[in-house]
Amino acid sequence: MSALPVILIVEDEDFLRSSLADYLEDHGYAVLTAPNAENGLEQLARNHPGVCIVDIRLPDMNGNEFILRAHAINPGIGFIIFTGSLEYSLPDSLLEFGLNDSDILFKPLMDMSILLNKITYAFSANPSLSLPTAPLSA
Repeated sequence: MSALPVILIVEDEDFLRSSLADYLEDHGYAVLTAPNAENGLEQLARNHPGVCIVDIRLPDMNGNEFILRAHAINPGIGFIIFTGSLEYSLPDSLLEFGLNDSDILFKPLMDMSILLNKITYAFSANPSLSLPTAPLSA
């Protein structure tokens, strides 16, 4: 059983996905990755991460739809939107369950401590998220 807080990264850019995973693992997190939304939903259902970092432009569905589906599976999960689209704004459907502009990070992120602070906040906002997690399955 893993005692580390679990983060799921849903990002289609291989280099960015693996770089984020390596960085977060170096900072004490267990990290799951998914190259598309469908794989991300499968990971979410099997492993129950506490926080999910989501790209908006995914190959198989947009990040907004992924977040809606992921929230239906696990209403307690925290989301951080990580997008290169500077025009992005949250749709009403995501605002309705508590996301706000502070949950959006724009690529490229020059100061990774911003991401760490958002993750720390997401876990601290819901104390049950930092409890030991189920064993990770591939």
